[in-house]
Amino acid sequence: MIPTTARTLSDDMSKRVLSLERLHVSFFTDAGELAVVRDVSLSVSAGETLALVGESGCGKSVTALATMGLLDHPGRIVAGDITLGDDVISGFSEPQMRKVRGARIGMIFQEPMTSLNPVFTIGRQLAEVLRLHRGHDDRAARLASLALLERVRIPAALERLRQYPHELSGGMKQRIMIAMAIACEPQLLIADEPTTALDVTIQAQILELLDELQKDLGMAVILITHNLGVVAQYAQRVAVMYAGEIVEQAPVTELFADPRHPYTQALLQSLPGTVDPGRQLNVIQGTVPTPREFPAGCRFATRCGEVLSRCASDVPPASRHGGNHVFSCWQRMESTS
Repeated sequence: MIPTTARTLSDDMSKRVLSLERLHVSFFTDAGELAVVRDVSLSVSAGETLALVGESGCGKSVTALATMGLLDHPGRIVAGDITLGDDVISGFSEPQMRKVRGARIGMIFQEPMTSLNPVFTIGRQLAEVLRLHRGHDDRAARLASLALLERVRIPAALERLRQYPHELSGGMKQRIMIAMAIACEPQLLIADEPTTALDVTIQAQILELLDELQKDLGMAVILITHNLGVVAQYAQRVAVMYAGEIVEQAPVTELFADPRHPYTQALLQSLPGTVDPGRQLNVIQGTVPTPREFPAGCRFATRCGEVLSRCASDVPPASRHGGNHVFSCWQRMESTS
């Protein structure tokens, strides 16, 4: 399945908004350190959508939370830099990060039903963001909140300001979350599985809304998803994550046309429409190892059908295929060298 609707990058996307350089995140438990994210490097530019793809539990959300400075104890960044614009925010204090969150980075969480405060009205929650980051007084915050609800196409917006989250549908709540995330027109929007809890029709509406808002505001967007159909339609670049590592990065059309890493190939072959009619869908054998069971080398080694002797012990370096296609695989590196 090669995407035909993915947009190409334009000249105004050259300004890099966010860079992660060799990010390592560990959780420190009574049983020892668990290295859940290892050596993650990626970047996203203004006006660009980068899709971060992988199975549940692969580290996508942990990477996003680390970027936002929202890692809960016992997790922490142990190495690497997170750079937003000209600022290395991985070294920011919590008061500094509070000024970044909402103002420069917006985030849409995957569960809108639990992301809104059930005891405050929608209007109060929106106004709080505007007062905190834009210094609005009560009247200005109310007017801006109303404009935000109208911008995300919520009907009867004035009435919604007076309602509580439990009075709204799942799609409405997600639109509220989008309104809060873009309230200060951030440089970067992180959308973590933004359509997970919604039915198919509403999913499409939410994704179209995000796409439209990105074009209007020129934001960089990191779209966290496991849905490769969504990636094909809405992203320009994609980073494939497995067991806490980025195993492949490429422009969307290149990745679909010529996947280099065995895990990426297996993912694409397991999708309906990517195999010959009459054949069974491909199954990736085995299960994702837990952080306590990660191999010292390539973390896909325990499930790979093309494993070499060195894969379990040696971390494969990043190899470049063409200009912007990067993958980490000993077998592929040796076969193309």
